[in-house]
Amino acid sequence: MGKIQGKAFARGFYNKVVFQGSADYQSNRVELNGYNWNQEQLLAHEAVHCYQNNKFGFWKSNPIANIPDWKWEGYPEYISSQNTDQIDLYENIYQFLKVDPEKAWAIKFSDGTVSPVNYYSDWLMVQYCIDVKGFSYAELLNNQTGKGEMTQWFDDEQKKRDYNEAYTR
Repeated sequence: MGKIQGKAFARGFYNKVVFQGSADYQSNRVELNGYNWNQEQLLAHEAVHCYQNNKFGFWKSNPIANIPDWKWEGYPEYISSQNTDQIDLYENIYQFLKVDPEKAWAIKFSDGTVSPVNYYSDWLMVQYCIDVKGFSYAELLNNQTGKGEMTQWFDDEQKKRDYNEAYTR
């Protein structure tokens, strides 16, 4: 798989998940190249890839099917990122906007683990489509929602929050 899909921190295919780093089960961490990953979330992310591959088959899965990364990688990130500090889309976008994607490779969570900036961005798009628009995964795969729409939602939400804060003091 690595020859087809390239390097990865973990890999999920068929019914197998393989971590490429050093796992510490007691601290729920997988360390690779100086970054700590939440082991449960990494396992869940890769298990979703197993599901995707089993559901769609080899020819209709990535990299063969050429499904956009924000849909293929964002969905496993969405499913796996369910810690209490990861479920509010507005806050997730707010955290993303604090990071310069040209300089930062990863976004750090409150538990000290990371998500690569590109996966985090993909996750935000999927979270917007599922939590705000109410899409199923099948609808997500067939939709052309763009980041501009999510950005507009965030701007509108920010105005509502600013208004509520100003008038509830």
